[in-house]
Amino acid sequence: MKLIRGINFMQAIRFFESSNLTVKGLRIQNSPQFHFRFDNCHNVHIESIHITAPALSPNTDGIHIENTNNVEIYNSFVSNGKACN
Repeated sequence: MKLIRGINFMQAIRFFESSNLTVKGLRIQNSPQFHFRFDNCHNVHIESIHITAPALSPNTDGIHIENTNNVEIYNSFVSNGKACN
């Protein structure tokens, strides 16, 4: 868990400063906040992932992309409540 200015940023899986990254065939359910987080990454290929969270869950971003470029997402399912990104 990361704490910035009194705010918790919890994520199931975080990639930081990664390049030529492939994420394939993963399933995540009911993450506390971000399911996947990509921060300062380059050339990201996401395929066949499955993300779910309850319909009323707050702040459960499916795929959070920050300061990242060249992202491709294929054949994936995201259903994650209020913040379906």
